[in-house]
Amino acid sequence: NLQEYFRGIPKAPKHVIDISHWLNQTGGAAQSVFPRVKNSGNGHFIGGNEAHAWLKLTAPEAKEPVHLRVPHELLPQAEVIWKAVRPEGVEGKLQLTSAFLKGALELKDAAKAEIPVEIDSEAKLRLVQCTYDQLETEVLKGQDIHAATRQLSNQSEIIRTYYEAKEQLRRNNRLAERAPKKSALLEAAALRKVGLAAEFGGQALEYFGQLREVYETYPEARRLIEETAQAIEEQVRSKEAQELDQQLGLYNEGMDVLGWIRNPASMPSKEYLSSSAVSQSLIGLTQLANYFISL
Repeated sequence: NLQEYFRGIPKAPKHVIDISHWLNQTGGAAQSVFPRVKNSGNGHFIGGNEAHAWLKLTAPEAKEPVHLRVPHELLPQAEVIWKAVRPEGVEGKLQLTSAFLKGALELKDAAKAEIPVEIDSEAKLRLVQCTYDQLETEVLKGQDIHAATRQLSNQSEIIRTYYEAKEQLRRNNRLAERAPKKSALLEAAALRKVGLAAEFGGQALEYFGQLREVYETYPEARRLIEETAQAIEEQVRSKEAQELDQQLGLYNEGMDVLGWIRNPASMPSKEYLSSSAVSQSLIGLTQLANYFISL
């Protein structure tokens, strides 16, 4: 039948029409109205509720290319983004797709970025949305982003890009509802393939690096960190804390937590960060933020 025939067509052929949206769900009979086929340069138009084109993502080290489906009128912008990205050390589909997604997220308006094609915030959002959706459905295929990237050298960058895109789509009501992913670790433990152990050790000075990493990687945790850090700073500036500080010198380097996160060069001395008056509240914040992103 027609559906089986078109499934056999290879990816990104010279001319392709996706007739799935023109097939009746009951009998599979093609309706009389079809989209007009056009050559779109890098990619090629396909049918559906919205005409799309294929953008070929590849890199010198890549084992195989990724054919990214983008709105056909945004193909020139997508091509410009990919040329500007120029990823290095990229091998797999996850890295290629993430590299393009990162380029779309970081794209400024055409005037500032000196882009030779017109692109506005709506167009940028549509490119982010289609790339994120394909990353979820065709690359990750239900796998958790942390598990999928655990052996990649740029794991942190990919995870940060993934959550930046997710947060941007959520803010604009463009995030598709999906069932929450199951923990690969907990599933393996349930099947007795791995063992779980809890370790309660000291945080030492690593806690602030962990806090900065959570803040930079997970946009949804930023509000929690920002509001808690502000509350801590207000407590340090309270009358009671100031009187105690004059006697004991507990906060002589301040408590500008957000400033330290955003500008590592402004961080106070290790001795100051390890003092109980400072570390107690900040270790608590770090643990709270780690718990928040695990939910």
